[in-house]
Amino acid sequence: RSSEGGWSLDWDSRAAPNGLALLSAVLWSVDGQASEAVVEVLVDNLEPLVNPEVLLLAPPEGEAVAGLVLLDALALPGPMGPPIPTGASFEACADSPDDCWSLGEDDDPTDGLTLEWDSTEVTDGPLFLRALVHDSSGGEGLGLVGVFVDNEGDLLP
Repeated sequence: RSSEGGWSLDWDSRAAPNGLALLSAVLWSVDGQASEAVVEVLVDNLEPLVNPEVLLLAPPEGEAVAGLVLLDALALPGPMGPPIPTGASFEACADSPDDCWSLGEDDDPTDGLTLEWDSTEVTDGPLFLRALVHDSSGGEGLGLVGVFVDNEGDLLP
């Protein structure tokens, strides 16, 4: 019994498949009469979060880069279908893939996930580049390549 004069029950909709569902409540009076109310609801739970797989297409792994460099990322289709990218953050990492700083963002994925980066802003030598792609389900995927910055032109044969 409810002290407020009504009845309630918590229902975890995650146990039901997405789509239309009927919920019913039956109330019996003390003399045995029953009354039923039925309501139709739409169960719309988010699909399980699957982070997109990300490739950093440009520059290619191991490439020597100099001057203005195009960074180009791609989010690959996964088991839930193609991700819907909402943007990408591009970073450079000097000593490890965890020691990074921002190079910029692309918040308009309609023309691809790209950024033009001026490599003359860093010291020549090995560098990791990474793209963190965000998708519409809240997932994030990371693509990583190692490159060699050679703006002076004297480090590689």
